[in-house]
Amino acid sequence: MDFTEIDREDFRNLLVEIAEAHMPFGKYGPKNYPPRGVSLIDLPPEY
Repeated sequence: MDFTEIDREDFRNLLVEIAEAHMPFGKYGPKNYPPRGVSLIDLPPEY
């Protein structure tokens, strides 16, 4: 597998995008979570 270089700004933007990503409504429906859903960092390991 060949890995290509990623420039610093692209990598920073990728990390920002991941940090801001949410899973809509989580596992148990909208009544238990905010409208935006759960941030990826707060999801349980089984996800």
